[in-house]
Amino acid sequence: MKKLFIIAMCLVSLGLASCNKEKENEKFIGNYAGTISGDAVMTTPLMEEPFVLEDQGFDVSLQLTAGDQDDEVVASVDLDGEIFSVKGLCNGTHVDFDPFSQNVAVEGQDMNFLVNLKGDLNGNNLDVVGNVKAEGTITLEELPFPIPVVVTADMTGTLIKQ
Repeated sequence: MKKLFIIAMCLVSLGLASCNKEKENEKFIGNYAGTISGDAVMTTPLMEEPFVLEDQGFDVSLQLTAGDQDDEVVASVDLDGEIFSVKGLCNGTHVDFDPFSQNVAVEGQDMNFLVNLKGDLNGNNLDVVGNVKAEGTITLEELPFPIPVVVTADMTGTLIKQ
């Protein structure tokens, strides 16, 4: 009887320990802010050589919430009043976000943005690495027709948990 009681207590302890286990996504959940920057390269059929815009940066405010699964997060970013959301898959202190594509009006012209992003949690910092590709047209006063452009950028930055 004593052995049965000890086995039962071990099973209860094991059950309680597994109930308190932190979900994979819990350490990521929160609000983050910081700057992401990198060099942007613009190409267009009118230019022989690509045009490099060095050290382009922008401030980012990112909210990470729990996803549908224990290892998922949802990242929401507010860009000029428009909310963009994308799922991410957590593995330890690493998160890979699904690639996402979004049409955005830039100076009255539609641009399609394709974004790939991943991050590593380091204490309260989320170190992010990603790339962006934007395709669309621009209009210049000097020309009577729109010009197709492609802009690519590899971006890095550290977002701090608020």
